[in-house]
Amino acid sequence: MLAVAVCFVTLAVAFDLKTDRIPNALNLTGLTAGLFMTFMRAGPTGLLPCIRGIALMFAATFLLYRLRAMRGGDGKMLCALSAVFGEIGGFRILLWSLVSASVIGLPQIMKKKKGDRTKIHCSLPIAFGVMLYLANYGGEL
Repeated sequence: MLAVAVCFVTLAVAFDLKTDRIPNALNLTGLTAGLFMTFMRAGPTGLLPCIRGIALMFAATFLLYRLRAMRGGDGKMLCALSAVFGEIGGFRILLWSLVSASVIGLPQIMKKKKGDRTKIHCSLPIAFGVMLYLANYGGEL
């Protein structure tokens, strides 16, 4: 499970840095893999909490998308990670990602000129969020 998440996040960051977007096919693959792993681990009864976690993550990231704090592919990436790590794990990753984005974005905000837009590839803070989650919680599932 950990290997799938690491591969998914690595590919998402690579695509985001190279093409400035995370392909829907990659996010759909991550989401499907997360649902399949949940089904294998917890059976059919484990799918309902997993889907609830995905829906809650979608709502949270859609709000961030509407506030222009995150792009659509980043939100879908977090939904897929929520499928892999579960509802609580997904939101812990989201919180660690927001902290990481603040640290990464602060120098850019400090040196920006009036009228300039600050752009952060959110896949990087999300990757840091996954690493911090795994370091602090050991990837408990």
